[in-house]
Amino acid sequence: MDHGNSLEMVAECLDAGFTSVMLDASQLPFNENIALTQKAVKMAGARCCDTEGEIGEVDWCLRTGGRLSSLVRGRRMKEFETGRRILIKVSTDA
Repeated sequence: MDHGNSLEMVAECLDAGFTSVMLDASQLPFNENIALTQKAVKMAGARCCDTEGEIGEVDWCLRTGGRLSSLVRGRRMKEFETGRRILIKVSTDA
């Protein structure tokens, strides 16, 4: 499953035999995203399935002359830090 938006969808896909699920809770506040993704990891892990979470939109198109602008570089560092914090709190597979 790719970019599921609820635990119900995760459960349906696991029941249908999917071997991996991807929960996209990026529209939620950070702590809610973490909590929901942790639940999906637990559900999938009980069936030995892989889990992926979503941090949020990563805009790879804003390049200037092959180099990222300072605005985009700053945004990338914020996204990297958010990703690092999620990885520490949630053990997804991807």
